[in-house]
Amino acid sequence: MVLLILKGKMSSELFSLLLEDASTLLKPLRVVEVASEVSDKGELVSQSHPHLMPILVLSDILPLFPAKGHTAHKLLFYAAHLVSTPTVILDTLAGEMMARAGRYRSQQG
Repeated sequence: MVLLILKGKMSSELFSLLLEDASTLLKPLRVVEVASEVSDKGELVSQSHPHLMPILVLSDILPLFPAKGHTAHKLLFYAAHLVSTPTVILDTLAGEMMARAGRYRSQQG
């Protein structure tokens, strides 16, 4: 196994790995369930929303910051922005991230 981190320096391989993970987390769901009725559960985002994964990522990061802090407000803004972003845009962005990850990985060798 190749050492990915050397004394605080990021290698091309590590950056490639991080881009691949970010791409996977950002990629919209390809197939979603369409509900025939509106849920009364009080959910802010439907469990079948195509952008659920990146919204959940932001939701998981949110508790790491003070609830009324600037960063928490930014994360909430980004989550709201994700809900309204067209799926094709997120899919294209995720694809571009994966392509760049491949380029960084090829630079390593």
